[in-house]
This record gives sequence, C-alpha cells and structure tokens, in this order.
Amino acid sequence: MTINRQGGVRIWSPRGVLRSVSPQTLPTLLHEHFLRSAPSDLLSRERMARLRFSSDHAQVRVQPLYPSRPAWGFDGEGVTLTSAHYSSDGRLGVIAGEKGMVRVLDYQRRRQVAKHTGHQGDVNSALFSPDDGAIVTAGDDSTVRIWNARGPVRRVLRGHQDRVAFASFSPDGNRVVSAGMDATVRIWNAHTGQPLAKLRAEGTAAQDDAFSYAGFSSNGTRVLGLVSGKQCLVWNADSQKLEQVIAIGKGERCTLSPDGLAVAISQKHQVVLHRPKQPPLVLKVPTGEIWLAGFNFSGTEL
Repeated sequence: MTINRQGGVRIWSPRGVLRSVSPQTLPTLLHEHFLRSAPSDLLSRERMARLRFSSDHAQVRVQPLYPSRPAWGFDGEGVTLTSAHYSSDGRLGVIAGEKGMVRVLDYQRRRQVAKHTGHQGDVNSALFSPDDGAIVTAGDDSTVRIWNARGPVRRVLRGHQDRVAFASFSPDGNRVVSAGMDATVRIWNAHTGQPLAKLRAEGTAAQDDAFSYAGFSSNGTRVLGLVSGKQCLVWNADSQKLEQVIAIGKGERCTLSPDGLAVAISQKHQVVLHRPKQPPLVLKVPTGEIWLAGFNFSGTEL
C-alpha cells in the first residue's frame, strides 16, 4: 500500500500490478498517526482516526477521519511534542516531548491516565508494547526506558553513548530495538533489560553515522536500521549478520516486508521494491508525492 501527501491510497501486488485505488481521498497524513486496524478495515469510515500533534502550539488533537464523534484536544504544557502514537486497540494514546514529557491519554474517556517522569532531557519517541501493557521511550539522556503503561518505570536500559532517536518492541514483546546517535542499533531483553546485540553499519558508507530509526520485521526475524538520507540496513536478528544495505536519498523512507526479506523505499513519485537476488522493482505513481508505503500482513501486497 502506498499513500501520497494528498491522501491517495493505492494497493499493489509484489510484481508491480496495481490492484486498487482508494475511491476517496484521505486527509493529508503528515505528522498524523493512524489508529492501527486490520487490513480489511483500513479504509473503513468507522474504524479510522488520527492523532495529530502540533509542535508550534504544543497541543495534541485526536480527530476522527470522519465526523462520527467530535475531536478532542490535550494541552502539551507549553513544550514541543515529538511523538504521538495509539495503542493497538485505539483506546489509549501516548505522547512524548521536550523536558522529559511522557503522557498517556485515554481517548474514550478523554482524560490523562498517566504521567511518566524520569528522562533527563527531551524524549524522542514513545510507543506501546504489542499487548498495550507497557511503553518504551527513547531519550536525549542516552537511555531507553520501559514503563508500565499506567504505572512506574520497569527498566532503564543503558549502553548508548549518545542520544537515542527511536525505540520499539518486537512483535512478541520480548525484545526492544533502539536507534542511537552513537552509530549503533541495539537489541535488548524487554523483561530483564539485558543487552542482546549491538549492530553497526561496519564497512558501509554510513558506518560512523547516527541512526534515526530501528524496528523489527513483523515476524521478528529481521531488524531494519535507517540512516536518514543515506542508507537502509537489514540485519538478521538472531545471527546479527548484516544482510542488506540499500542507498537512499534525503526524505526517503524504508519499510520491511513481514518476513524481513523485502524492503520498500518510498521516493517522491515512486516506490522501489528491493528483494533478495532480484533486480529492484519500480512502482510509479502518476500523481502526488509518496509519503508512505507498507505491506499487508501476509506480504503479498504492497
């Protein structure tokens, strides 16, 4: 699936055949995060909502894509917000920002349910675990922290030698992966906090550059690391072997297939699909600038 900046949605087969085009245009997606839902519900009017945040106004706004219920705003306490994400069931939202801000919001009851403090400095990302029982945050204080969603901190993960740009859970919730400004991607045991792996881009053009993102494939077997404007790298999560290195340009984004073997690169007016032992496949979109590309759960459509 690809989404352009004008909100157009297209679904492709892995061989580059255009399967369908959304019959209606979705609102612009920049700085908005979708309520996660099953692929069959992806374009459903009843199941979609967006979490919009404005760094200029230090506010977060929960806005259904269609007016089935009114919007709801939350005051960001005068700090710049950096991250906003939903829980998997859409009931909760977690926001993060400057000065250690981490807040959990109850969307249905329209109130704040938790205020997490502990980071010394800005918090760059905050995401829920797959079961929504925990939150992982990444901060400028070089730490990754795992919290009870509605309660105190569980673990403080130390090891990065510089700011941590992003952290997220594995699909089974047993591991955490973090992207550091110290040119490392690290894997941790989510229950004990013990480090499991330190991944580097050794031997590549980005071996000394900061990572801005890291995440697991849907089956948990691969880890993707992003050096913005330079490279996407894919490691085997168990053997820690670097399997793919793909050059990218400024503003381009990478998405892993569920099995971690294919990588989709979102460029301005096209998506380039990289697959093992096959030439890159270019999917051109005639109108609009591509903002996001993603696979369905089985990896059979893009």
